[in-house]
Amino acid sequence: FPVTIQILAKIYNFTEGLSSPHVIEEKHAEHHTHDSNDAYKSHREKFYHDIATYLQNTAHVKEIYMVGSKLAASEFKHHLEKHHHLELHKKIIGTDTLEAHATDADVFSKAKEFFKHYRTFTPNY
Repeated sequence: FPVTIQILAKIYNFTEGLSSPHVIEEKHAEHHTHDSNDAYKSHREKFYHDIATYLQNTAHVKEIYMVGSKLAASEFKHHLEKHHHLELHKKIIGTDTLEAHATDADVFSKAKEFFKHYRTFTPNY
């Protein structure tokens, strides 16, 4: 039986407080076969590429602070390095883990705490 996998990325702009996130969603049906790992990698690569494209072409980000699973953060960083998104990779200023079912308010609280410390300890911020 196929299993539907859903992956979400929520991209927030914290310039003026909590905004509604831009959501990038990827769904695919996965069959449990010997090639399901290849299918997983293929879908993840497309998903990470969509995020990178949005950040580069639409969001025009100055800094990237990632919140989520360690695995996803690591995979996304690797994608940026591997696929020539080095300018975006340089903009990553921090990562933190947060439970999968965190609310927008949880993410905002975590980001607010991070940037408070970041601004305190970053010269010329």
